[in-house]
Amino acid sequence: MSNPALASHEISPWYLTIAFLLVLLNAFFVAAEFAMVKVRSTRLETLQESGNFLARWAYSIVQNLNAYLSATQLGITLASLGLGWVGEPAFAALIEPLLRNFALSEVAIRGVAFTVAFTVITVLHLLLGELVPKQMAIQTAEKVLLAVAVPMRFFYWIFFPFLWFLNHATTWIIRLMGFDAKAEETHTEDEIRLIVEDSYEEGSLSPRKASLLENIFEFTHRTARQIMVPRQDIVYLQVGKSAKENMDIAKESGHTRFPICDGDLDHVVGLINIKDIIWKLEDSDNLINLYDLKRPILFVPETVTSDQLLREFQTKKIHMAVVINEFGSTAGLVSLEDVIEELVGEIQDEFDQELPKISKRGENSYVVDGTATLREVEQVLDISLEDENSVSIGGFFTNQLGRLAKEGDFIRLPPYRVSALEVKNRRVLKLLFERAEEAPSAAQA
Repeated sequence: MSNPALASHEISPWYLTIAFLLVLLNAFFVAAEFAMVKVRSTRLETLQESGNFLARWAYSIVQNLNAYLSATQLGITLASLGLGWVGEPAFAALIEPLLRNFALSEVAIRGVAFTVAFTVITVLHLLLGELVPKQMAIQTAEKVLLAVAVPMRFFYWIFFPFLWFLNHATTWIIRLMGFDAKAEETHTEDEIRLIVEDSYEEGSLSPRKASLLENIFEFTHRTARQIMVPRQDIVYLQVGKSAKENMDIAKESGHTRFPICDGDLDHVVGLINIKDIIWKLEDSDNLINLYDLKRPILFVPETVTSDQLLREFQTKKIHMAVVINEFGSTAGLVSLEDVIEELVGEIQDEFDQELPKISKRGENSYVVDGTATLREVEQVLDISLEDENSVSIGGFFTNQLGRLAKEGDFIRLPPYRVSALEVKNRRVLKLLFERAEEAPSAAQA
């Protein structure tokens, strides 16, 4: 049951010292292992360039990671085996004399001594040999790796023949099982998002950078329907109107690019830049044929994704597209700026005078513009809005209501009571979000 060499009642304190040193040795290899995996190689490169000798050794370890991880595993295994060989008998021999003061049989004494010794060794092994060094290495990976770099290099070269054999044997077994021995570790999108989230919460990633990375992930999932200007908000010029009438429309909107329509939005014939009209007016009177000035415009389905749309804009060198619904009608308009804003956020120029779409009113109530996207509302009010048929909060409200809205109508979106403040031409222009505890109790209109 125990090591015969240590089975005497008189146990040398050296055996206990050796057991404790083996726990520390185990802790050394555990800390080295986690520091190797956690450390940033770019940081080591910077330290190396500044002349840090230890960083050069640490960087060479990271560059040969698999081999050195095998070395740490060998060290952990040797330390654990040694601890089991020396530690348990040493502690058992220390405990047995105390148990002889009780009326116990020899078998019972040895059994209790073994159990207590095994428990003590296991606790010491886990706490001091595993958990504590792991946490230290995770939190201060760079410092730990610099500290262990030199002894790890020596340990690796001392046991290099044995490690070489282990690595090649491992590769052979893995290939025999049908796996790729050289397959590199990859991360899924969800895993990378978790890394970004953890880095942001720990303060190592700024809110701006975290938001940009999150936008990149969302970018490929968002469709033209979700980012377009809806049909009812499109400002367009008509070929049948005079130059003055079209110029008045352009001035009032403040935009520089417009779709050209032959009658209505279901008959878009092209795109025009306002400067083309201005230059043409210098050479002619009020009679301008917009057909002669039109530029090509893209037509895309509602389901095209943002990244596909960006590639279309880049390859075709056209910066505006008409979004067509399943019935072949114009559903909206999307520009290159709209696509880029999905990555970097709203881009304001000197002519933009956009009011905030979500403003606070009172302690726990908000006034929300009906054109605010579901995503904007979710981010500001911290609620979840799931509706594949809606892009704006106004459309979402109408869909949830189940009919055309009128002022005073409300729905419940826990923890909010949402009511229509302003409705015009069957469109919800303003909504009031009130927390349920503050909202007046009433039946839905």
